[in-house]
Amino acid sequence: FAAQIGPMMLAGITKLAPTGVMLMFAILYFALMIDSGLFDPAVRKILTQIEMSTHFLRSYGGETEVLRVSTPSTFGARWLVPRLKGWRLRHPHIHLDLINEQESDDLIKGRCDVSFYFGQAAIPGA
Repeated sequence: FAAQIGPMMLAGITKLAPTGVMLMFAILYFALMIDSGLFDPAVRKILTQIEMSTHFLRSYGGETEVLRVSTPSTFGARWLVPRLKGWRLRHPHIHLDLINEQESDDLIKGRCDVSFYFGQAAIPGA
């Protein structure tokens, strides 16, 4: 067989053989896991997360309001977030959407409802 394919092809096959063996092993491994039901917990977790996300998205309608707050990332993480403990209990119908990517014109362009902006800016109405 080696004499018929040539030395260059043989070298390529020799280099790729371990990859092919590993690929075949991976395919067999996952097939066995699926057949034995070992993927069920992972799939159930993903489906639960999708269900929770769906309920969360539905809560945006109806009686739940969204308050979009724009802050510099360090200020938001180190000062604002620690002070929001218990927010959801006190205000169950207001969902906070914290935005850490801040532009000086977030309020003007309607990307947020409240903005913590540090520095000098010529923002009309601010």
